[in-house]
Amino acid sequence: MFRSWEYVVQGQYDRLAEQPDFAPKLVSCFPEDAVASARSRGVAFVCTRGRRADAGVPNQDDFVLARHSLAHDGHIALYGVFDGHGQAGHHCAAYARGVLPESLFGQGSLIAGPEEALRVAFAQVQEGLLQQDFDTETSGTTATVALVLHFPVSEEDPELQGESWLYVANVGDSRAVLVSRTGEDRSEISVNRLTRDHRPDDLAEAERIQSEGGEVRRLRPGSGTSRIFAPGCQWPAMALSRSLGASIAGTCGVSSEPEVASVRIANGADELLVLGTDGRKTLRVLQHQGGCNPLVSGPQYISSLAAPKWHGCRGTEGVSDEVLEDMVMCALWPEGVGLGVRDLERRTFEARWSIGDSCGEDGYLRKAMQQPSVMFLQRFSGSYNDTVDDITAIAVWFSDQRIESRWCRECFT
Repeated sequence: MFRSWEYVVQGQYDRLAEQPDFAPKLVSCFPEDAVASARSRGVAFVCTRGRRADAGVPNQDDFVLARHSLAHDGHIALYGVFDGHGQAGHHCAAYARGVLPESLFGQGSLIAGPEEALRVAFAQVQEGLLQQDFDTETSGTTATVALVLHFPVSEEDPELQGESWLYVANVGDSRAVLVSRTGEDRSEISVNRLTRDHRPDDLAEAERIQSEGGEVRRLRPGSGTSRIFAPGCQWPAMALSRSLGASIAGTCGVSSEPEVASVRIANGADELLVLGTDGRKTLRVLQHQGGCNPLVSGPQYISSLAAPKWHGCRGTEGVSDEVLEDMVMCALWPEGVGLGVRDLERRTFEARWSIGDSCGEDGYLRKAMQQPSVMFLQRFSGSYNDTVDDITAIAVWFSDQRIESRWCRECFT
């Protein structure tokens, strides 16, 4: 049933002694064009170091994107974000990022029992992590992963559409969020959390911690958030109720067991999956001032901005209606930039210069040919300008958001 890897993109530890604020994380790719392959399938990511006073503090976040093809146009994909904490948090996050996919994809029962496979993978990561030679007593990592199974169409009836399922597992306070269209005409947008933050201020988590011998209280009376302590002690003062690593906190009820949830992806309704290491920030970015509207209404939103500029190109020397029509047909979503630029380079220099001159280096025409992922990255990373937190987020578009030729002609002609 498995065919081949379509893309694998994952973070890599940057060994530079000093790193500037918002430096992007190094990545490894398989094959070499894995990033472009992921983007062409509607996947965007950002992983950068936060604003820190000490330039020697590394980016403690990590991430993985991996998609494997199945027979009859099916696929299985894994997306994960990891937020390390403690002095060796970056090592813990890197270990989880590398081992969890290997464990998951190495299980023969993955397709038949994905929820149990996720639990087994988390347990194997925790077991192996505690055997490493870096600190895993006080250091650890969150882990939020999303497994997407798009089952192939029936061999007996190829005209039947396949179905897609989303399985989410998490420990810690990194979040997974699903953006969907709602209402009779699906004109409304809802933002739904798929994960629960594992923090001691959650009532259910606090009760579990206390039942396992831990204490939940504030670090200082009347200030700060709740933390987890050993009875009568001032340690480990853990801010998370579940985590990979952090073995010393395990004696106080901090667990490495993930919560697992499943959702059948509704075709035409469920549009966008977002994973973020800073869960609360992720939700605020998506909910603030209609943050999702341009992301899930990509072609219509961007192209409505591009159309006036596009029409302004008409009559410009070297730009024929044929060139414009070809450009419209190449403004695919989300592959746009690559196809559009390549096609344009087959045209005359004068045509390219005229279109670029009319719309500007950062004009709407260029934006209309870009992926919705670009908008996501700009919107998401821009909200972190004053934060000390490292920034990691993954966006996965489920729907095929290419601009259809019929709609293109209505908008641009």
